[in-house]
Amino acid sequence: MNNPDYLQLVAGDHILYHDEGHEQTVILSKIIQQDGYNSFTISNDVSVLKLSKPLTFSDRVKSAPLQSDKNFLGDCVVPCWGRTTEGDVSPTTLHYFHVPTITDAECRKHYGENEIEDSMICAGLPEGGKDACQGDSGGPLACNGHLTEIVSWGYGCARPGGLC
Repeated sequence: MNNPDYLQLVAGDHILYHDEGHEQTVILSKIIQQDGYNSFTISNDVSVLKLSKPLTFSDRVKSAPLQSDKNFLGDCVVPCWGRTTEGDVSPTTLHYFHVPTITDAECRKHYGENEIEDSMICAGLPEGGKDACQGDSGGPLACNGHLTEIVSWGYGCARPGGLC
């Protein structure tokens, strides 16, 4: 969906459908799709959202610096609203989980040589148990307090070998 008239951003939300008093709702003024986006390979699956007014930073709404090291390997966190298991309903409370990033070579062993683009980062546990799921796409993968990547795709939820 590239029409900002139908979308808004809610920052600082923790429990959906419950006003805690610190949420900020902002209408989008523009959606800028990354050049080279390919819906078949899901390469460059990112957009920049231009807000109609700035957010007010607080203890609940903060910016995250961008990760400069594309080859970062280590522990990361995925804060998310998506399902916790396949076929389940999405939770109404923001949750998160920790996963390690893995090398492209290891990721290609699971997904195949042609599925993983050089611009992609893989994270997850080969044995399964923790993984992004339906509803998590578009959310952050944060490593060492830096926005490292944006969750885009994977197969299933928390399956063995199901890396995101």
